[in-house]
Parts: sequence; C-alpha cells; structure tokens
Amino acid sequence: MTEYDELLARLSALEAADTGPFPYDGCRRLRPDRSPETHGLEPDLDVYLGDLAGYRSWGKRILKWPDAKIKSVEEQLSRSFFDCFPQYRVLTERLAAGVAPDVSQALANADETREVLLQLLSAIRRIRNADGHDS
Repeated sequence: MTEYDELLARLSALEAADTGPFPYDGCRRLRPDRSPETHGLEPDLDVYLGDLAGYRSWGKRILKWPDAKIKSVEEQLSRSFFDCFPQYRVLTERLAAGVAPDVSQALANADETREVLLQLLSAIRRIRNADGHDS
C-alpha cells in the first residue's frame, strides 16, 4: 500500500465516521446565554465543517489537483476552526468540560481530516518535486 493509499483510506474512514447530523444541540448547549459574541456559531461551524467534508469527498481525485489548488487548499487547511473564528475561543472551556460532546466530536473529526489532508497534499507536492514537476 502506497503512502497515498494509506492517507486516502484514512480520509475514507473519517468520512464514514462523520455520518451524524450537524451538532445543533451542542451549539445550543455551548451558548445558553446566546451572547452576541458567539451569535454566528452555527453558520460558521457549518461552513467550516462543510468545506472540510468537501475536500475530503474528492478522494483519489485530489491526486490530480494542480499545484496552485494544492497551495490554496493547504493555506486554508493550516487553520483550525478557532484560528478561522477566534471569537469562539471563549467556548473552549465549555467544550473541554464536556458540555457539547457532539460539537467536540465534529471538531475532532475536522482536525483529523485537516491533518490527513495536509499530509496527503504534502506527499503529492514532495513526489511531484522529486519527479521534477514544475509548479
């Protein structure tokens, strides 16, 4: 099994594990006071998770992405949810306390997806560079 195959298999397993509904209940439990700072949590989390699921769904077709797309996606994947949306960092203590296990699970799956995708894109870039592929 090649490095690509292993990483693609991990992405497939992550996709299979990500079958639950969007964590609306957990979002509500995280924001019991509905503070204005965290007002957009649900739509921001939905977009973030959707973007990752979209990249993950490419599967083996990722191997054919042009270098420019790889670079663009790597830049996007380099940032966690809380890096993209720092206003929600106030919720990390409640997440750590287990208030919203569905949100915690969704974020853990997202972080693992990011990690595997970044490894895959790095491997593609490394192999292309070794083959003398121009960017």
